[in-house]
Amino acid sequence: CGSKSQQVAVQALGEMGAAAGPAVPVLVRSLQNSSPAVRRAAATSLEKLGSVSVTGIPSLLVVITDKDPDVRQQTCKALGALGPFVRSPLFAAAANGGRESTSGGSGQETMSTARCIAQALTERLNDSNSKVRAAAAVATGQLCISTTVPLLCDRLREDPNADVRKAAAQALGKMNQVASAAVPYLMKALKDGNESVRLAAVMSLGHFDADTSGNLAMRALTGCLSDTTASIRKAAARSLGQVGNPTKGTIAGLTLRLKDPDEAVREAAQNSLDILAQKRASAEEASEGTPTRSA
Repeated sequence: CGSKSQQVAVQALGEMGAAAGPAVPVLVRSLQNSSPAVRRAAATSLEKLGSVSVTGIPSLLVVITDKDPDVRQQTCKALGALGPFVRSPLFAAAANGGRESTSGGSGQETMSTARCIAQALTERLNDSNSKVRAAAAVATGQLCISTTVPLLCDRLREDPNADVRKAAAQALGKMNQVASAAVPYLMKALKDGNESVRLAAVMSLGHFDADTSGNLAMRALTGCLSDTTASIRKAAARSLGQVGNPTKGTIAGLTLRLKDPDEAVREAAQNSLDILAQKRASAEEASEGTPTRSA
């Protein structure tokens, strides 16, 4: 009964949002409670409080190895949400193993915290519990931790759990600027036996433009326009509106989908054709406005 009332109290603090900032020390202490339900609620509330909870990050880094998988899962979620509040461009540099010159202890502390978050989440990608692995994958995508790209590719390729493979695909899409090596893995995931994984791969490939993927993403997405599943065709049509520089085959494929039996697919195809036409017109206009050099 005592732990239940504590859990309710901790949850109530989370519902208060940033106004509960002064209660962060209470939530941090609750992370050490003997009840897994209270520890999980504390991690959830720290996540909900947002930026005022950054002082709780060191404690979250401790409980991320908690013996209870639900606590580890929620801790991954909390770190993914709170990581961006570790202020300044130093976070990205530190999380990705880079070096930034700093003038003062606060900068060095930020670097250290960012590295610890990156390392902790990376380790959880190999957790024995699939829910924890999936939560870690989502968090690494939120924080764009580029050093996790190879491991995320492994999770996408071989993890036995579909939710983990889906989360890995989504994370790689969010890291498109630093994850060009993931394109072949995402292409292979288009043949995954789970529809949600295939859908995630299609949507993620839409984040890789021609310069990043060498048109590989566009070709793969064009092929998905003829998938037997309507949701895949719809996602492929939408994604092709994002990649730009369409091939004739892509335009032909989208045009063919204008007669798709599914209304949502037809609408997605038309929208992408309109977007691509606008991009082409803008590019031509810019080209015409570029002054030529005299010999």
